This record gives sequence, C-alpha cells and structure tokens, in this order.
Amino acid sequence: AKKICSLASAGLLLIAAFTTGCGAGSGIGGKISYLNFDNTDAFGGKLIREEIKRGLDEKGLDAEFFDAKGDRNTQIDQMKEAIAAGSEAIVLLAIDGDGIIPIVEQANAAKIPVVTVNRDANGGDRYRVYSEEYEAGKLQADFMAKNLPPGANVVYLEGTGNLGSSQQRWDGFLRECLEKRSDINLLDMQDGR
Repeated sequence: AKKICSLASAGLLLIAAFTTGCGAGSGIGGKISYLNFDNTDAFGGKLIREEIKRGLDEKGLDAEFFDAKGDRNTQIDQMKEAIAAGSEAIVLLAIDGDGIIPIVEQANAAKIPVVTVNRDANGGDRYRVYSEEYEAGKLQADFMAKNLPPGANVVYLEGTGNLGSSQQRWDGFLRECLEKRSDINLLDMQDGR
C-alpha cells in the first residue's frame, strides 16, 4: 500500500507540474479528470482512486472522477468527454492498453497531458506511474522464498487474470520463488479481482 501511495503521489506531482500557472487550484482553471477502469476493484478502484482524490484535494485541484465499470467503450466515451471539456490533465487507469491508444492520441492532439497509473496504455504520449510488473512479482517472490517454511502451501492471487501485467507478475513470482524453492507447493491460482 505504501508503494501505491508513493506512486499515486508521483502522479500527483506530475499533475501539479502540468497545472502550475494554468489556473488550476485557484478556482479559475480546468479540472483534472481521473478515469478509472472500475470503482469496485479493491486495488485500483479503491486504493488508487482514494489516494489520488486525497492528493488532489490537498493541492486544491479541481477534479472529476469517472468510473468505466469495467467497460472499454464506456472508458473511451468518458475520455472523449474529458477531452471535450478541456481537462487540464487526464489521469488514466486503463481497462485495455491497446484499445485506448486512439483516444490517448486524441488527448495528445488536444495538448492534454495523460498520466497512466498502475496500467499503461500501449501507445500515444503519456507519463507512466506504476511499478515494473516482473519486478513486482520478483519482490513478492523474494519475500516469500525467504520467509515461507519448508513444504509451505500457497494459493497465488494473480490480479485480473487476462491482463499482461498480471502475467508478468506471475512470471516473476514463478521464476524467483517456485522455481527456486521446489519444496513450496502451489495449491491453486485464483483471479484476485
């Protein structure tokens, strides 16, 4: 959680840099738009959204929060709305890294900075604030390999299973824990969403 708060804070610093001198926070400028893939997601929907909201409030920045409810087309429509409204910056927790590229490029054409958090868009100009996924899995694995007793049984919660980020974290965990500690028994893998 501390790392996520740090990542969200880094994103807020980028946003503050974009809006300095633009009137944001003074009650005259535009809004920061936060486009979330799904507010019901415990990690991205709750933890990241709340940390970004807290940080924007502390900096006196006006924000609008969107919830795509897990639907890519809804998120694209919401991003179009944010662009049309002249957002100062768009913070994006994307549903789909590929499907969002054209709309990120539209934001680029409108000179609206895009900051992706936790998940990246796979194209367009954007600032990225998130951990390297393989490294995140490796960090999990290093901790588990050092701290699990011999013959431990584990269930791995992989996050949203159809995302490349989940696969990369799993690869890091597999290589750095399970392949190095053959005594650890993987009982099951579950979608942690």
